[in-house]
Amino acid sequence: MAGWVGARTLEQLVLDLRWVGVGFSEEFELCVEPIVDATLTLYKEAIKSLLPTPSKSHYLFNLRDFSRVIQGVTLSTPGTIDFPADLKRLWVRA
Repeated sequence: MAGWVGARTLEQLVLDLRWVGVGFSEEFELCVEPIVDATLTLYKEAIKSLLPTPSKSHYLFNLRDFSRVIQGVTLSTPGTIDFPADLKRLWVRA
């Protein structure tokens, strides 16, 4: 379980640093923890439920997939995201 905590903490730090650096308002900082936690929950469910089989060998998930979702969200800028709700919609599509 310690590995999950480390992954969550690392991804939260990445989002915090990225959003402060590009000038997002403080209200977006409140979105960091829920986005990282939701991504981690989704990842855990995927590796538990979507097991690889001979006909579906592409069902292999690792922390790189988790990281790609977070990286996709970090590409947003204050010019493209006006409200925290927009950021949540972006996460759903990432």
